[in-house]
Amino acid sequence: MAASICLPNSRRKCKRTLDVLYFSHMIVGIIFVSIFLEFVNSQSSSCVNCEQGICNKSKCFCDPGWDGELCNKCKGKVSSRDGKFRLQGVLYDGSGNYSQESTCSWLLKAEKENSRVHFKLNEFITECIWDHLYIHDGDSAFSPLVAAYSGVLKSNPGLKFKMSSQYVFIHFYSDAAFTLPGFNISYDIDDCDLECSENGQCTNGSCNCVAGWTGIHCDIPITYCPNNCSDKGHCIQDSCICNPGYTGNSCNLSSGGLNIQVQKPFQPEGLTGRASLSLVFDQSDLLFILGGYRMRDYNESNNMFIFNLTSNKWIQGNQSTHELWPRYGHSTVYYKNSLYLYGGTYKGDIVNDFWTYNLETHIWTPLMPGIWNVTGHTAHIYQDTMLVFFGYSNTYGYINEVMQYNFTSRNWSHVPLKIFVLY
Repeated sequence: MAASICLPNSRRKCKRTLDVLYFSHMIVGIIFVSIFLEFVNSQSSSCVNCEQGICNKSKCFCDPGWDGELCNKCKGKVSSRDGKFRLQGVLYDGSGNYSQESTCSWLLKAEKENSRVHFKLNEFITECIWDHLYIHDGDSAFSPLVAAYSGVLKSNPGLKFKMSSQYVFIHFYSDAAFTLPGFNISYDIDDCDLECSENGQCTNGSCNCVAGWTGIHCDIPITYCPNNCSDKGHCIQDSCICNPGYTGNSCNLSSGGLNIQVQKPFQPEGLTGRASLSLVFDQSDLLFILGGYRMRDYNESNNMFIFNLTSNKWIQGNQSTHELWPRYGHSTVYYKNSLYLYGGTYKGDIVNDFWTYNLETHIWTPLMPGIWNVTGHTAHIYQDTMLVFFGYSNTYGYINEVMQYNFTSRNWSHVPLKIFVLY
C-alpha cells in the first residue's frame, strides 16, 4: 500500500492542491511544445525555401545577383568592395527552366571608370527570337547596347569591351510562351587598361607582363627588332631597315620590285569617329558617308560627306533636311543615279521612313514608309528591287523578316522565307 503525503484530516484540501499542480505542469508543457514546434517550423521553412543563398538565424542571405526574402529574384547590384580592383562572378537565371514572362536585371559596378569587362557564356539555351539577354555599357537599359543573345549558343563565345563608366547593365526577358534551361555567364572586371595588350595578367590594377614584353600595358617588346630583322636588314632605333629586295616589319617579305607607299589618313573638318553609319559607292567615282552614332560631338552640319576618288577631295553634301538627321543604324543603297536610305534610329526612336537623294539635283525626298521599324538591318539591290534584311525592332526585338521595295511600282511587300533563319 502506497504511503500518503496527506494528513488524515486534510485529504480534500490536499487533493485540490495536487489538481492545481497537475494542470499547471500540463499547461507549461503545452506552451513549451508549441514554442519549440514554431521555432522548428520557422527554421525549416526559411532554410528549405532559400533558393539562391544560405540560411542563418531564420533569414536568407542571398548570393551575389539575387534578391528577395527567399533569394528567388534574379536581380541585384554587384560591386567591388574594400578597394579590390577585380570583380568576378557568375550570373544565371536560377535552377531548372526559367519561368514564363521572366525578367532578370543585374547592375555590375567596377572600382573605377574605364575598366575592362570580360563575359563568357558557359551555357545559353533560350527561345530563339523571343527570349533575349541584353548587355549595356552603362547603368540602365537606355545605355548603349553592346550585345544581345537569343537561341542556342554551342561555342561558348566570349565578349570583351572597355566600359565607358563604372557600370554594366544586364537584362533578360522571356515572353509568355516556351521556357528553356536558360543561361550561365561568367564575368570578370579588372582595372588594367588596354587589357595588358594580351601580353600579361592584371593583378590589383597592374599588369604583370609575360616574358618578352614590358611597359605599363605590356605593349613594348623587349626584343628591339622582331626576329632580328630575319637576317635581311639592320635594326636601327627599334625598326628594321631592310636590305634591297626585302620588306615587312621583320624584312621577311620579298618586295618583288614593287614600290609601296603608305599615305596618312586624311579627313574633312567635321568628319569625326562614328559607328553604325552607312557607306555607299555610286559606281563612278563618289563614296558617300551618311550619318552614324557619335557620343559627344553631334551638330546638324556633319551628317553627309562625299569623297571623290578621282580628285582625292572631300565634298560636304546637302543635309539641310531636319527630318532626316541625326540618324544611325540605317541602310543606304545606290540605284539609277539616286541614293535610297531606309529606317534606323532617328533622335532616339526606331523608324521606318524611306528617303531618296538625287545625285543631279542634290535634294532629299521622302518616299512611302516601309513595313517594319528597324535599325541595324542591311539593304541590297536585286534587279529592280531593294531587299531589306532583318534588324532590330522596338516592338518585336530582333526579327528575321525580309521587306522588298519595287522601284517600278513604288510599293512595299513582305518576302516570305522558305528556310528558317538562325542567328
